[in-house]
Amino acid sequence: MKMKTCPCCGQAINKAPPDLVAAVARLDMPRRERAVIEELIEVYPKRLQGFVLAERVYGRDFDELPWPEETLRSHISKARNKLQRIGWRIEVKRYEDYRLTAEGREPDRASRSMARPARSERSDSARATVTTAGKPSG
Repeated sequence: MKMKTCPCCGQAINKAPPDLVAAVARLDMPRRERAVIEELIEVYPKRLQGFVLAERVYGRDFDELPWPEETLRSHISKARNKLQRIGWRIEVKRYEDYRLTAEGREPDRASRSMARPARSERSDSARATVTTAGKPSG
């Protein structure tokens, strides 16, 4: 991937770390997976909505057509696995927004999901053991 530069000063326009751009360029992956990562690099560190990402990756306007949500999720999943090898991940917020983050970095408050109570905090009545047939055991 070639980083966009300012025509006047030659400085990089996007804020993605150059080492990320170089590492992605070395990865061997299909064009759609590469397109997903490149579009996320383009807007780094901001989020990109799923349907906007689909329009950019597939090169079509999905205003009146159903957009390929499941296909996009598949490409994102495969791209995510490749990014983990180089210490990056694709963060998802409620299956709507996507962004790149470095591994080990704590996500910001707005991107955290609601935490579930730990098992020890749940009431005894909420705990039901289930057999393999799916019926509560006595």
